[in-house]
Amino acid sequence: MDLVALNFPDQVAALTNHSVDAAMMTEPFATRSIQTGSGALIATGDQMAPGQQVVVIVYTDRFVTTQRDDGVRLMTAYLRGLRAYLAAFSTGDQRDRIIQILTTRTDIKDPQLWMSIYPTGANPDGTVNVQSIADSQTYFQGLGLVQNPADLNKVVDTSFTQAAVQALGPGPTPAPPKHSS
Repeated sequence: MDLVALNFPDQVAALTNHSVDAAMMTEPFATRSIQTGSGALIATGDQMAPGQQVVVIVYTDRFVTTQRDDGVRLMTAYLRGLRAYLAAFSTGDQRDRIIQILTTRTDIKDPQLWMSIYPTGANPDGTVNVQSIADSQTYFQGLGLVQNPADLNKVVDTSFTQAAVQALGPGPTPAPPKHSS
């Protein structure tokens, strides 16, 4: 097997022209491949690696040092939006309204595509799975791709999510997203 590094948009074309046999894709590219017949879903990322931390929010140092209140307000707004997104795609609560916002504020303008893609999962309290990041760092270090591992105790600051949860209250237990193909 030969591994080929491709950016996400190029994966669709590579599957279509058969220059690759498989791809680890993200949305909306995975759904586009399924819709065009160039790919088929074998497993979602959360099925292949449950609990894997894929995305984090990264703040400017100003939020940590001189504009902390702004950082807390931003995190509070983010968690409020995240919870609305998660509810829309797990229970259907205000789904049409959330999709309208997403088509206005993101590059995905097709509401039907939003109805078809596999929703991104995240913890409604913004909790970061630090062990997952540590495991990934160790894995990539073993491959020689990370020479100087980060001290995660210095990098991960949970105080912003903690302050946001204190303001909002704890989020609901995450429900699995519903995929409506």
